[in-house]
Amino acid sequence: MGSPITITEYPVSSTDSYGSIGIARRSDDALLVVWHTCETLSTGCDVMGRILRPTGAAVGDAFVISTTNGGEQKYPAVIPLTQEAFAVAWNDKSMRDADNSGQGVQARILPPVYNDARGVLGATCGAAAPGNPECNA
Repeated sequence: MGSPITITEYPVSSTDSYGSIGIARRSDDALLVVWHTCETLSTGCDVMGRILRPTGAAVGDAFVISTTNGGEQKYPAVIPLTQEAFAVAWNDKSMRDADNSGQGVQARILPPVYNDARGVLGATCGAAAPGNPECNA
């Protein structure tokens, strides 16, 4: 068992956090970790995500996945669709868009770039910044 890896600086919601974290792996070994947090700058709770390599190296920063501000965006689930995309779904209590019941479900297809990780340890050498120790020939 290896050392723990820090995924985010945004804390998982301190209340109602059961089922609030998910992870999926695409066939190209990209990992997407998803969670909800009620500690971001927007109103309510947001669904967040971060792409990782199998080594645990982050590919970019954590990002907001939910598309609605206000209300609660919680309990994300994630699955790989293809080598290029993930699908993420979550509960939406914003009462916006086509659903005003307060019990909506939102989803997004995310095609995050995996190899375009300039300056990130673990990136492919073609996309890495000069001096990446993994690119020593």
